[in-house]
Amino acid sequence: MVGVAPSRLAFDLRAGDVRVFTIAYDNQGDAELSVSVYALDLLRRVGGVVLHVEPEGPLSGGSWVRVEPAAFVAPPQSRTTVTVTVEVPADIPDGEYHAVVFFEAAPPEGEATLRLGARVGSVLYMAVGEDLLRLAALVPYGRVQTPQAAGAPFVSRLVSTTRERFRAVVIGNRHVAPLATGRPLRIFVPAANLGAIHIRPEGRVRVTAAGHQREFRHLGEVILAGDARVMEFLWDDPPFMGMARVEIEVDYGGEGILTAASRTLILPLDLVAGLTLIVFGLRLFGIRGITIHRVPRGGGTRAPSG
Repeated sequence: MVGVAPSRLAFDLRAGDVRVFTIAYDNQGDAELSVSVYALDLLRRVGGVVLHVEPEGPLSGGSWVRVEPAAFVAPPQSRTTVTVTVEVPADIPDGEYHAVVFFEAAPPEGEATLRLGARVGSVLYMAVGEDLLRLAALVPYGRVQTPQAAGAPFVSRLVSTTRERFRAVVIGNRHVAPLATGRPLRIFVPAANLGAIHIRPEGRVRVTAAGHQREFRHLGEVILAGDARVMEFLWDDPPFMGMARVEIEVDYGGEGILTAASRTLILPLDLVAGLTLIVFGLRLFGIRGITIHRVPRGGGTRAPSG
Protein backbone atom coordinates (compact mmCIF):
# COMPACT_ATOMS: atom_id res chain seq x y z
CA MET A 1 0.00 0.00 0.00
CA VAL A 2 1.53 3.30 -1.11
CA GLY A 3 0.34 6.91 -1.12
CA VAL A 4 1.37 10.55 -1.46
CA ALA A 5 0.52 13.68 0.50
CA PRO A 6 -0.72 16.08 -0.58
CA SER A 7 -2.48 14.45 -3.52
CA ARG A 8 -3.48 17.82 -5.02
CA LEU A 9 -1.87 21.25 -4.98
CA ALA A 10 -3.31 24.47 -6.40
CA PHE A 11 -1.54 27.81 -6.54
CA ASP A 12 -1.29 31.09 -8.43
CA LEU A 13 1.94 32.02 -10.17
CA ARG A 14 3.38 34.77 -12.33
CA ALA A 15 5.67 34.45 -15.34
CA GLY A 16 9.23 33.91 -14.09
CA ASP A 17 8.16 32.69 -10.63
CA VAL A 18 9.89 29.84 -8.81
CA ARG A 19 7.90 27.77 -6.32
CA VAL A 20 9.47 25.11 -4.07
CA PHE A 21 7.48 22.63 -1.98
CA THR A 22 7.63 19.04 -0.78
CA ILE A 23 5.59 15.89 -1.38
CA ALA A 24 5.69 12.93 0.99
CA TYR A 25 5.70 9.34 -0.26
CA ASP A 26 4.39 6.69 2.14
CA ASN A 27 5.30 3.03 1.80
CA GLN A 28 2.86 1.30 4.13
CA GLY A 29 3.70 -2.17 2.88
CA ASP A 30 6.09 -4.81 4.16
CA ALA A 31 8.48 -4.78 1.18
CA GLU A 32 11.28 -2.39 0.25
CA LEU A 33 10.51 -0.45 -2.94
CA SER A 34 12.71 1.24 -5.53
CA VAL A 35 10.84 4.40 -6.53
CA SER A 36 11.33 6.71 -9.51
CA VAL A 37 9.83 10.21 -9.59
CA TYR A 38 8.90 12.15 -12.75
CA ALA A 39 6.48 14.80 -14.01
CA LEU A 40 3.93 14.53 -16.84
CA ASP A 41 1.41 16.90 -18.36
CA LEU A 42 -2.19 16.40 -17.29
CA LEU A 43 -4.71 17.06 -20.07
CA ARG A 44 -8.49 17.09 -19.76
CA ARG A 45 -10.68 16.13 -22.69
CA VAL A 46 -14.41 16.36 -23.40
CA GLY A 47 -16.43 13.98 -21.26
CA GLY A 48 -14.05 14.16 -18.30
CA VAL A 49 -11.33 12.02 -19.88
CA VAL A 50 -7.91 12.67 -18.31
CA LEU A 51 -4.66 12.01 -20.20
CA HIS A 52 -1.09 11.91 -18.89
CA VAL A 53 1.43 12.76 -21.61
CA GLU A 54 5.14 13.49 -21.82
CA PRO A 55 5.97 17.18 -21.35
CA GLU A 56 6.81 18.95 -24.60
CA GLY A 57 7.72 22.62 -25.09
CA PRO A 58 7.61 25.65 -22.76
CA LEU A 59 3.79 25.68 -22.73
CA SER A 60 3.86 22.29 -21.03
CA GLY A 61 3.35 22.54 -17.27
CA GLY A 62 5.18 19.28 -16.72
CA SER A 63 8.34 20.73 -18.31
CA TRP A 64 8.54 23.35 -15.53
CA VAL A 65 8.83 20.71 -12.80
CA ARG A 66 12.07 19.36 -11.28
CA VAL A 67 12.17 16.75 -8.51
CA GLU A 68 14.92 15.89 -6.04
CA PRO A 69 15.67 13.07 -5.63
CA ALA A 70 14.45 11.58 -8.90
CA ALA A 71 14.87 8.06 -7.48
CA PHE A 72 15.08 6.57 -4.00
CA VAL A 73 14.62 3.40 -1.99
CA ALA A 74 11.59 3.34 0.31
CA PRO A 75 11.96 0.92 3.27
CA PRO A 76 8.83 -0.81 4.60
CA GLN A 77 6.57 1.36 6.77
CA SER A 78 8.44 4.55 5.85
CA ARG A 79 7.82 8.11 4.66
CA THR A 80 10.19 9.76 2.16
CA THR A 81 10.06 13.48 1.34
CA VAL A 82 10.77 14.73 -2.18
CA THR A 83 11.48 18.38 -3.03
CA VAL A 84 9.60 19.73 -6.05
CA THR A 85 10.67 22.93 -7.82
CA VAL A 86 8.39 24.66 -10.32
CA GLU A 87 10.08 27.25 -12.57
CA VAL A 88 7.64 29.23 -14.71
CA PRO A 89 9.12 30.53 -18.00
CA ALA A 90 9.48 34.32 -18.11
CA ASP A 91 7.49 34.73 -21.33
CA ILE A 92 4.67 32.28 -20.65
CA PRO A 93 1.13 33.39 -21.64
CA ASP A 94 -1.44 33.82 -18.88
CA GLY A 95 -3.65 30.80 -18.34
CA GLU A 96 -4.18 27.50 -16.56
CA TYR A 97 -1.52 24.77 -16.65
CA HIS A 98 -1.72 21.28 -15.13
CA ALA A 99 0.89 18.67 -14.34
CA VAL A 100 1.22 15.57 -12.20
CA VAL A 101 4.23 14.31 -10.25
CA PHE A 102 4.24 10.52 -10.39
CA PHE A 103 5.93 8.13 -7.96
CA GLU A 104 6.39 4.73 -9.60
CA ALA A 105 7.66 1.75 -7.62
CA ALA A 106 9.67 -1.03 -9.25
CA PRO A 107 8.82 -4.63 -8.28
CA PRO A 108 10.64 -5.92 -5.19
CA GLU A 109 13.50 -8.26 -6.02
CA GLY A 110 12.22 -11.67 -7.01
CA GLU A 111 8.77 -10.45 -8.05
CA ALA A 112 7.81 -10.14 -11.71
CA THR A 113 4.83 -7.82 -11.33
CA LEU A 114 3.68 -4.97 -9.15
CA ARG A 115 0.59 -4.89 -7.06
CA LEU A 116 -2.21 -2.61 -8.23
CA GLY A 117 -1.67 1.01 -7.19
CA ALA A 118 2.15 0.99 -7.32
CA ARG A 119 2.07 4.28 -9.29
CA VAL A 120 0.61 7.21 -7.41
CA GLY A 121 0.70 10.91 -8.18
CA SER A 122 0.24 14.42 -6.88
CA VAL A 123 -1.66 16.75 -9.24
CA LEU A 124 -0.51 20.37 -9.70
CA TYR A 125 -3.07 23.00 -10.74
CA MET A 126 -1.10 26.10 -11.75
CA ALA A 127 -2.77 29.41 -12.70
CA VAL A 128 -0.35 31.89 -14.27
CA GLY A 129 -1.06 35.60 -14.65
CA GLU A 130 -0.93 39.06 -13.11
CA ASP A 131 -4.68 39.61 -12.77
CA LEU A 132 -6.45 36.27 -12.88
CA LEU A 133 -10.16 36.53 -13.62
CA ARG A 134 -12.24 34.01 -11.71
CA LEU A 135 -15.98 33.52 -12.16
CA ALA A 136 -18.27 31.33 -10.07
CA ALA A 137 -21.90 30.93 -9.04
CA LEU A 138 -24.08 28.99 -6.63
CA VAL A 139 -26.08 26.48 -8.67
CA PRO A 140 -28.91 23.94 -8.18
CA TYR A 141 -27.89 20.65 -6.61
CA GLY A 142 -28.78 18.71 -9.76
CA ARG A 143 -26.17 20.70 -11.72
CA VAL A 144 -23.41 18.83 -9.91
CA GLN A 145 -22.89 15.53 -11.69
CA THR A 146 -20.98 12.72 -10.07
CA PRO A 147 -18.44 10.74 -12.18
CA GLN A 148 -20.66 7.66 -11.85
CA ALA A 149 -23.72 9.53 -13.11
CA ALA A 150 -21.87 11.05 -16.07
CA GLY A 151 -21.67 7.74 -17.95
CA ALA A 152 -24.75 6.07 -16.52
CA PRO A 153 -27.82 5.07 -18.60
CA PHE A 154 -30.72 7.51 -18.80
CA VAL A 155 -32.97 5.55 -16.40
CA SER A 156 -30.19 5.32 -13.83
CA ARG A 157 -29.52 9.07 -14.08
CA LEU A 158 -33.26 9.77 -13.72
CA VAL A 159 -33.51 7.64 -10.56
CA SER A 160 -30.37 9.26 -9.14
CA THR A 161 -31.66 12.77 -9.85
CA THR A 162 -35.04 11.99 -8.28
CA ARG A 163 -33.36 10.62 -5.16
CA GLU A 164 -31.23 13.75 -4.84
CA ARG A 165 -34.30 15.95 -5.24
CA PHE A 166 -35.75 14.32 -2.13
CA ARG A 167 -32.41 14.67 -0.37
CA ALA A 168 -32.23 18.43 -0.87
CA VAL A 169 -34.83 20.98 -1.84
CA VAL A 170 -34.05 24.04 -3.98
CA ILE A 171 -34.00 27.23 -1.91
CA GLY A 172 -32.75 30.15 -3.99
CA ASN A 173 -29.49 29.18 -5.68
CA ARG A 174 -28.38 26.56 -3.22
CA HIS A 175 -29.76 23.51 -1.44
CA VAL A 176 -30.57 22.81 2.18
CA ALA A 177 -32.02 19.51 3.33
CA PRO A 178 -35.67 20.38 4.09
CA LEU A 179 -36.06 17.77 6.85
CA ALA A 180 -33.47 16.48 9.29
CA THR A 181 -33.36 12.68 9.17
CA GLY A 182 -31.36 12.57 12.37
CA ARG A 183 -28.00 14.00 13.30
CA PRO A 184 -25.96 15.54 11.85
CA LEU A 185 -28.08 17.96 9.83
CA ARG A 186 -26.55 18.33 6.36
CA ILE A 187 -26.32 21.63 4.54
CA PHE A 188 -25.30 21.43 0.87
CA VAL A 189 -23.62 24.31 -0.97
CA PRO A 190 -23.13 23.55 -4.71
CA ALA A 191 -20.78 25.93 -6.56
CA ALA A 192 -19.80 26.02 -10.25
CA ASN A 193 -16.66 27.41 -11.89
CA LEU A 194 -17.84 29.61 -14.78
CA GLY A 195 -14.39 30.92 -15.72
CA ALA A 196 -11.21 29.55 -17.28
CA ILE A 197 -9.08 29.43 -14.09
CA HIS A 198 -9.41 26.93 -11.26
CA ILE A 199 -11.07 28.01 -8.02
CA ARG A 200 -10.98 26.62 -4.51
CA PRO A 201 -14.05 27.95 -2.68
CA GLU A 202 -14.06 28.61 1.03
CA GLY A 203 -17.55 28.50 2.47
CA ARG A 204 -19.09 29.86 5.63
CA VAL A 205 -22.53 28.86 6.88
CA ARG A 206 -24.30 30.65 9.72
CA VAL A 207 -27.35 28.94 11.21
CA THR A 208 -29.78 30.58 13.62
CA ALA A 209 -32.30 28.31 15.37
CA ALA A 210 -34.06 28.22 18.74
CA GLY A 211 -32.41 31.47 19.74
CA HIS A 212 -28.90 30.14 19.19
CA GLN A 213 -26.43 30.78 16.38
CA ARG A 214 -23.78 28.43 15.01
CA GLU A 215 -21.17 29.07 12.34
CA PHE A 216 -19.33 26.54 10.20
CA ARG A 217 -16.41 27.00 7.79
CA HIS A 218 -15.16 24.63 5.13
CA LEU A 219 -12.41 24.78 2.49
CA GLY A 220 -13.78 23.00 -0.58
CA GLU A 221 -12.08 20.98 -3.29
CA VAL A 222 -10.42 22.52 -6.32
CA ILE A 223 -13.03 23.16 -9.03
CA LEU A 224 -11.70 23.28 -12.59
CA ALA A 225 -13.17 25.35 -15.41
CA GLY A 226 -16.66 24.17 -16.34
CA ASP A 227 -17.00 21.88 -13.31
CA ALA A 228 -19.18 22.06 -10.21
CA ARG A 229 -18.74 20.60 -6.73
CA VAL A 230 -20.77 20.41 -3.52
CA MET A 231 -19.46 21.63 -0.19
CA GLU A 232 -21.19 19.76 2.63
CA PHE A 233 -21.51 21.24 6.11
CA LEU A 234 -22.44 19.05 9.08
CA TRP A 235 -24.38 20.39 12.08
CA ASP A 236 -23.89 17.80 14.82
CA ASP A 237 -26.30 19.15 17.43
CA PRO A 238 -29.30 20.87 15.79
CA PRO A 239 -32.47 21.44 17.85
CA PHE A 240 -34.97 18.60 17.93
CA MET A 241 -37.39 20.52 15.72
CA GLY A 242 -38.21 24.04 14.58
CA MET A 243 -37.33 26.60 11.93
CA ALA A 244 -33.75 27.61 11.16
CA ARG A 245 -32.39 30.54 9.18
CA VAL A 246 -29.41 29.59 7.03
CA GLU A 247 -26.98 32.20 5.65
CA ILE A 248 -24.26 31.19 3.21
CA GLU A 249 -21.13 33.01 2.05
CA VAL A 250 -18.63 31.57 -0.43
CA ASP A 251 -15.26 33.19 -1.19
CA TYR A 252 -13.93 31.73 -4.45
CA GLY A 253 -11.01 34.10 -5.05
CA GLY A 254 -12.82 36.33 -7.52
CA GLU A 255 -14.50 39.69 -7.23
CA GLY A 256 -17.14 39.71 -4.54
CA ILE A 257 -18.58 36.97 -2.33
CA LEU A 258 -21.36 34.55 -3.30
CA THR A 259 -24.23 34.80 -0.82
CA ALA A 260 -27.62 33.16 -0.20
CA ALA A 261 -30.03 33.00 2.71
CA SER A 262 -33.35 31.35 3.53
CA ARG A 263 -35.17 29.23 6.11
CA THR A 264 -35.46 25.48 6.46
CA LEU A 265 -37.59 23.21 8.66
CA ILE A 266 -35.85 20.96 11.14
CA LEU A 267 -37.94 17.87 11.78
CA PRO A 268 -36.94 14.39 13.04
CA LEU A 269 -38.20 12.65 9.91
CA ASP A 270 -37.04 9.18 10.99
CA LEU A 271 -38.99 9.45 14.25
CA VAL A 272 -42.09 10.80 12.49
CA ALA A 273 -41.93 8.01 9.89
CA GLY A 274 -41.52 5.36 12.60
CA LEU A 275 -44.48 6.65 14.64
CA THR A 276 -46.61 6.83 11.49
CA LEU A 277 -45.89 3.18 10.71
CA ILE A 278 -46.72 2.15 14.27
CA VAL A 279 -50.05 4.05 14.24
CA PHE A 280 -50.90 2.64 10.82
CA GLY A 281 -50.11 -0.88 11.98
CA LEU A 282 -52.21 -0.56 15.15
CA ARG A 283 -55.13 0.86 13.22
CA LEU A 284 -54.87 -1.88 10.61
CA PHE A 285 -55.03 -4.59 13.28
CA GLY A 286 -57.79 -2.72 15.10
CA ILE A 287 -60.01 -2.63 12.01
CA ARG A 288 -59.46 -6.18 10.83
CA GLY A 289 -58.97 -7.82 14.17
CA ILE A 290 -57.05 -11.02 14.70
CA THR A 291 -58.89 -14.35 14.35
CA ILE A 292 -57.37 -17.48 15.85
CA HIS A 293 -58.67 -20.88 14.65
CA ARG A 294 -58.06 -23.80 16.96
CA VAL A 295 -57.46 -27.07 15.15
CA PRO A 296 -58.32 -30.34 16.94
CA ARG A 297 -55.36 -32.40 18.14
CA GLY A 298 -56.09 -35.15 15.63
CA GLY A 299 -55.89 -32.73 12.78
CA GLY A 300 -59.40 -33.60 11.45
CA THR A 301 -62.77 -31.91 11.68
CA ARG A 302 -65.88 -33.17 13.51
CA ALA A 303 -69.15 -33.27 11.58
CA PRO A 304 -72.00 -31.47 13.26
CA SER A 305 -74.52 -33.80 15.01
CA GLY A 306 -78.19 -33.99 14.22
